[in-house]
Amino acid sequence: MGYAMGHVEEHRRDWKAYAGPVVLSMGTLTGLNALWHLPLLARYGIGVVEHSLLVYLLGGSGLALLLLWRALGDGRLTRQDIGLAPEGWSPARRLVGVGLIVFFSYGGYSNLQYTPPSSASGSSEHSTSLESGQNQAVPIKPTWGDYCYWYAALAGASLAELLVFVGVGFCMVERCLKQRRLHRFAATTVAAILASVAFGLYHFSHAPSWWPLVFIPLMPVMLIDLVCFVLTRNFYLTLGLHNSFAALGMTQIQSMNPATAHGPAMLASVLPAFVIPFLVLHGIEWKEVRRHVAA
Repeated sequence: MGYAMGHVEEHRRDWKAYAGPVVLSMGTLTGLNALWHLPLLARYGIGVVEHSLLVYLLGGSGLALLLLWRALGDGRLTRQDIGLAPEGWSPARRLVGVGLIVFFSYGGYSNLQYTPPSSASGSSEHSTSLESGQNQAVPIKPTWGDYCYWYAALAGASLAELLVFVGVGFCMVERCLKQRRLHRFAATTVAAILASVAFGLYHFSHAPSWWPLVFIPLMPVMLIDLVCFVLTRNFYLTLGLHNSFAALGMTQIQSMNPATAHGPAMLASVLPAFVIPFLVLHGIEWKEVRRHVAA
């Protein structure tokens, strides 16, 4: 009887220590994003900048960084767990990470779909944009400049998604399962599947035009990210890969619907959603380094 009660109490501690932060982080980002897409908010002129700052900066990166900082402080996670240890920059791991980034970014860009208006059947037909829902008549050829623009513009969103679904979602679940004496490979596999599924389902909080992409390609994209993360255990290399996928997707969307293009003003206004949490993440990393050196 005492053993059973102790087992139940242990499960409760695991829920509070690991599952609780996972649900809180994923639920907050998904919930805020869903609320943001309610038609009511659109009436008040709330746009991309406010969405980037409040949803990605505060509800995504901000909350995830707080949860990770606390987990590092009380020993639930280590720098190695979340990909901030020096081992992640070893020559072999660095080569794997950079190789994956180059392969998917350059390879993906070279395979972006483009149908010239002259050869398109019914070129006067309109297609729907994932971002704005507006119609477009003439597609444009994707350029490397478009890709670079979206790589910078989406950095804040990518950082928030990676902190939530990899830093908190994957790492905490993996650590919890390992502590429950699950085999290392099984723990990593289960955590990766759960994080990939959660990432895909999170996109149901976007506009309905995103919903057909939830299972393919969004879930596989996160699974590829996690393969990179497991092989390198390097958060920054994985962030580079994830942002490559995001930039490719938006470059493709813009080529089909030029109305999704934005100017330098929008880029400058959304960069704080990346710069601020990126600096905070480095601050947490430096603090952990000093703490271990002092110990």
